[in-house]
Amino acid sequence: MEINKLKERLDFEINKRIESDNWDMEIASKVIRAESRNRKKTLYISSVSSFAFAALMLIIFAFGLTTSPDENLYEQFITKQVRQTYSSVIGEDTGNLPAENNGDTIFTGEIDSVIDNVLSMR
Repeated sequence: MEINKLKERLDFEINKRIESDNWDMEIASKVIRAESRNRKKTLYISSVSSFAFAALMLIIFAFGLTTSPDENLYEQFITKQVRQTYSSVIGEDTGNLPAENNGDTIFTGEIDSVIDNVLSMR
Protein backbone atom coordinates (compact mmCIF):
# COMPACT_ATOMS: atom_id res chain seq x y z
CA MET A 1 0.00 0.00 0.00
CA GLU A 2 2.81 2.38 0.91
CA ILE A 3 4.52 1.72 -2.46
CA ASN A 4 1.35 2.63 -4.35
CA LYS A 5 1.11 5.96 -2.51
CA LEU A 6 4.73 6.74 -3.32
CA LYS A 7 4.18 5.81 -6.96
CA GLU A 8 1.07 8.00 -7.16
CA ARG A 9 2.92 10.88 -5.52
CA LEU A 10 5.83 10.48 -7.99
CA ASP A 11 3.45 10.41 -10.96
CA PHE A 12 1.68 13.50 -9.63
CA GLU A 13 4.96 15.44 -9.27
CA ILE A 14 6.15 14.39 -12.72
CA ASN A 15 2.88 15.45 -14.35
CA LYS A 16 2.91 18.73 -12.44
CA ARG A 17 6.40 19.52 -13.76
CA ILE A 18 5.59 18.43 -17.33
CA GLU A 19 2.59 20.76 -17.46
CA SER A 20 4.30 23.69 -15.71
CA ASP A 21 5.90 26.41 -17.84
CA ASN A 22 7.58 27.86 -14.76
CA TRP A 23 9.51 24.67 -14.16
CA ASP A 24 10.68 24.61 -17.82
CA MET A 25 11.94 28.19 -17.55
CA GLU A 26 13.68 27.47 -14.23
CA ILE A 27 15.52 24.47 -15.65
CA ALA A 28 16.40 26.32 -18.84
CA SER A 29 17.81 29.27 -16.90
CA LYS A 30 19.90 26.94 -14.71
CA VAL A 31 21.30 25.23 -17.81
CA ILE A 32 22.13 28.57 -19.46
CA ARG A 33 23.77 29.84 -16.23
CA ALA A 34 25.90 26.68 -15.95
CA GLU A 35 26.92 26.90 -19.60
CA SER A 36 27.80 30.57 -19.19
CA ARG A 37 29.94 29.75 -16.14
CA ASN A 38 31.75 27.01 -18.06
CA ARG A 39 32.37 29.34 -20.99
CA LYS A 40 33.76 32.07 -18.70
CA LYS A 41 35.98 29.58 -16.92
CA THR A 42 37.36 28.29 -20.23
CA LEU A 43 37.98 31.83 -21.45
CA TYR A 44 39.75 32.73 -18.20
CA ILE A 45 41.96 29.64 -18.26
CA SER A 46 42.91 30.13 -21.91
CA SER A 47 43.68 33.82 -21.31
CA VAL A 48 45.88 33.09 -18.32
CA SER A 49 47.71 30.27 -20.10
CA SER A 50 48.26 32.47 -23.21
CA PHE A 51 49.65 35.25 -21.04
CA ALA A 52 51.92 32.83 -19.20
CA PHE A 53 53.21 31.39 -22.49
CA ALA A 54 53.86 34.88 -23.89
CA ALA A 55 55.70 35.88 -20.71
CA LEU A 56 57.81 32.72 -20.88
CA MET A 57 58.75 33.36 -24.52
CA LEU A 58 59.60 36.98 -23.67
CA ILE A 59 61.89 35.88 -20.88
CA ILE A 60 63.57 33.22 -23.00
CA PHE A 61 64.16 35.33 -26.11
CA ALA A 62 64.46 38.87 -24.74
CA PHE A 63 67.01 37.96 -22.12
CA GLY A 64 68.94 35.57 -24.37
CA LEU A 65 68.46 32.39 -22.40
CA THR A 66 68.67 30.28 -25.55
CA THR A 67 72.43 30.75 -25.89
CA SER A 68 75.20 30.48 -23.37
CA PRO A 69 77.11 33.70 -22.68
CA ASP A 70 80.45 32.14 -23.65
CA GLU A 71 79.23 31.03 -27.05
CA ASN A 72 80.43 33.13 -29.97
CA LEU A 73 77.71 33.02 -32.59
CA TYR A 74 79.96 34.19 -35.41
CA GLU A 75 82.92 31.95 -34.64
CA GLN A 76 82.29 29.36 -37.37
CA PHE A 77 81.69 32.07 -39.97
CA ILE A 78 84.83 33.99 -38.99
CA THR A 79 86.96 30.83 -38.92
CA LYS A 80 85.80 29.90 -42.41
CA GLN A 81 86.57 33.38 -43.73
CA VAL A 82 89.99 33.42 -42.11
CA ARG A 83 90.83 29.99 -43.56
CA GLN A 84 89.85 31.07 -47.06
CA THR A 85 91.75 34.35 -46.76
CA TYR A 86 94.84 32.61 -45.37
CA SER A 87 94.78 30.05 -48.17
CA SER A 88 94.39 32.68 -50.88
CA VAL A 89 97.06 35.08 -49.54
CA ILE A 90 99.68 32.71 -48.20
CA GLY A 91 98.84 29.87 -50.56
CA GLU A 92 99.29 27.20 -47.93
CA ASP A 93 96.99 24.69 -46.35
CA THR A 94 95.40 25.93 -43.13
CA GLY A 95 95.98 22.69 -41.26
CA ASN A 96 97.74 24.46 -38.40
CA LEU A 97 94.68 26.63 -37.69
CA PRO A 98 92.10 25.36 -35.23
CA ALA A 99 89.22 23.27 -36.54
CA GLU A 100 86.00 25.07 -37.38
CA ASN A 101 83.71 23.38 -34.89
CA ASN A 102 85.87 22.87 -31.80
CA GLY A 103 85.17 26.29 -30.30
CA ASP A 104 88.79 27.51 -30.23
CA THR A 105 89.41 31.16 -30.95
CA ILE A 106 92.10 32.01 -33.47
CA PHE A 107 94.76 34.38 -32.06
CA THR A 108 98.06 34.04 -33.84
CA GLY A 109 100.59 36.45 -35.27
CA GLU A 110 100.16 34.84 -38.68
CA ILE A 111 96.49 35.78 -38.75
CA ASP A 112 97.35 39.40 -37.99
CA SER A 113 99.78 39.47 -40.91
CA VAL A 114 97.20 37.86 -43.21
CA ILE A 115 94.66 40.51 -42.28
CA ASP A 116 97.21 43.28 -42.82
CA ASN A 117 98.14 41.83 -46.23
CA VAL A 118 94.50 41.59 -47.32
CA LEU A 119 93.75 45.11 -46.17
CA SER A 120 96.75 46.47 -48.01
CA MET A 121 95.59 44.70 -51.21
CA ARG A 122 92.32 46.57 -51.08
